Amino acid sequence: MNTILFNQLWDENLPRIHAMIKRYGYHLEPEDAVQEAALILCKAIGDYDSNKGIPFNGYYFSKLRFHLMDKSRKVPQDLSLDSIIGDDENTFLDLLQADDDVESQALIEAHPIWQALKKLTPRQRQIITLVDINDISMVDVSKKLNIHYRTVVNTRKRAHEKLRQTLM
Repeated sequence: MNTILFNQLWDENLPRIHAMIKRYGYHLEPEDAVQEAALILCKAIGDYDSNKGIPFNGYYFSKLRFHLMDKSRKVPQDLSLDSIIGDDENTFLDLLQADDDVESQALIEAHPIWQALKKLTPRQRQIITLVDINDISMVDVSKKLNIHYRTVVNTRKRAHEKLRQTLM
């Protein structure tokens, strides 16, 4: 491989590489993500075919973006019930503990809002509970559930629309 070409392309594109890592590879260690970006650049230099009429930067950055997106899908979805949520020291286990008062629980479950919440998917209900009821930021929820921030935003929006339709 031509190291001069690699160094030139690396230096020219480093700010954009860091921006892509920040956007798509937030779950990775920064040093690891930069090393993977360098390996992908090496492979892209070798695989690139200029006869196809695609600019090299477009080719490389699409390979990098899809690599980072694939990595984010492969991150384990394990979540401990003892992990702390947000700034206050509440854990998922604290949120799951039930009250002993059966009568008040029956009144709550008979309320129309509760009935509407039961019509949501488990993921929508979880995000609505964490963001709207427990006042946890969407960024923290995305980190705790190990999903993209936009997934939290879109799921919350769809849940609000469903609740609005059910309650009106």
